[in-house]
Amino acid sequence: MSNVLPDAPAERTLLDQLGFLIGRFGGPELMHETAWAPAGRAHGRADGRLTALALIQEQVQSREGAPDFEALNIFTLDAATGDVFLYSFDSVGYLPDPRARGSWIGGELVLVRSTARGHSRTRYAEVPDGYRWMKEFRPTEDAEWSTVVEGELTRIGAGVPAPLPQP
Repeated sequence: MSNVLPDAPAERTLLDQLGFLIGRFGGPELMHETAWAPAGRAHGRADGRLTALALIQEQVQSREGAPDFEALNIFTLDAATGDVFLYSFDSVGYLPDPRARGSWIGGELVLVRSTARGHSRTRYAEVPDGYRWMKEFRPTEDAEWSTVVEGELTRIGAGVPAPLPQP
């Protein structure tokens, strides 16, 4: 059964909207040349767990067999609108202020964040046995989006990790 929702209304739960991110995933990622990193190939790994309040995802990107980038992603819902919030803490060191906000558009979860450094857009879509994701950037609101990284991660193993313990 697919969790892909064309346009998720406010009554959809976190599990309904993001259940496809729960579990352990891995696969190839393509890095595009940016001010932060050279172009190249990487291997992505992600572990997602559902708690009573959020979906927690630990993400590691490796190049040449060594971790090169890490992120802790925390997904929550806006109770009033059903929009998805993403707080992403990464090894670069920028805090998620403000958080990214998004919703389902045409079968993709599209999250956008704007700061003084520019605008980022992260997209997720469920695919058989995993998900596809892409991070894009533009320095100003009227500039074209440039892809930073894109990947398709496949579920590793048949099981789903147990939820994190509740307080």
